[in-house]
Amino acid sequence: MGAAYIGLIGALLGAITALAGSILSVRMQARHERTRWVRDRRQAAYDGAVRYLLRALNRRSKISVSGGRIVSVIADEHVRETFDDLVEAQFWFRALTAACGDRQLERIRQAADDLDARIASLSGVGASQMPNQLGQELSETLRILTECAREDLKDDGTAGRRRLTAS
Repeated sequence: MGAAYIGLIGALLGAITALAGSILSVRMQARHERTRWVRDRRQAAYDGAVRYLLRALNRRSKISVSGGRIVSVIADEHVRETFDDLVEAQFWFRALTAACGDRQLERIRQAADDLDARIASLSGVGASQMPNQLGQELSETLRILTECAREDLKDDGTAGRRRLTAS
């Protein structure tokens, strides 16, 4: 009878060990998937912000020479497209405040606020002045964005999870 109990206890311990291993494996896989999801969402937010800032900064209808200087010009028909790109950049900056790592959050928030202010300041600018003013005012925002992306995307993807869960 003692051998039967020992066999039963052994089988029970084996089953508990297998169940615990299975649960641990599922939890580790879920954690890995979550980390990958955070990293992918962060990458998409940075990509979108950079893409639309670059589109707005580099849209030109023509380039002319004035007083020995090269001047970029946006025709009136392209102003709307430029503002659409700027609004997309604003959207992606706001998405970044939810997706970026904790170490980059304050810089991204400040850059997003600066972008909002710079876009608001364009209300009285004529189409012919827009490329030069955009280039001067938004290049710093783009520099900050790329620095934050470089730091954030080399991160392991765990920072900022609390904000992503809440969004």
